Amino acid sequence: MPSPALVAALGAALVLTCASCAGNRSPAEIHGRLASGGGYLGDWDFYPATCAVHNDEVVLIEDNASLKRVRLVDRTRMPSTRNAKVDVHVARATPTGSMDLIFTDPSCVQSTLKGGPEGYGGEVSLDCKTGEGGHVVGKISFDRCR
Repeated sequence: MPSPALVAALGAALVLTCASCAGNRSPAEIHGRLASGGGYLGDWDFYPATCAVHNDEVVLIEDNASLKRVRLVDRTRMPSTRNAKVDVHVARATPTGSMDLIFTDPSCVQSTLKGGPEGYGGEVSLDCKTGEGGHVVGKISFDRCR
């Protein structure tokens, strides 16, 4: 029978191993950009650097200082009257508050969103009018968002 000291040492080693396993997860991989020209959202480029998952949505974030966000909401598991399987919410701070446009038209939005043990991955491609003569265009792919 092993000594209590050996059991404690093995237990501590297992805890340290499991803690280091969480740190060995591959970071999210994000490529691409979106650009807005004119209209309700104004002129800007969006280069996401990180992502987060909240329930049925993936949030692509430029950086902590930026208020620009792109949220991808999975509609495949819940009934929706919208056309697209993934709603694309584009948010940006404006002088009058946050502006959030939702793109759901499959003629201007192509997207995939899939969850798995390594996190969420997918792709979003936009070529949509935003109103007042504006236009959002671009493509972003991402993998391992948690």
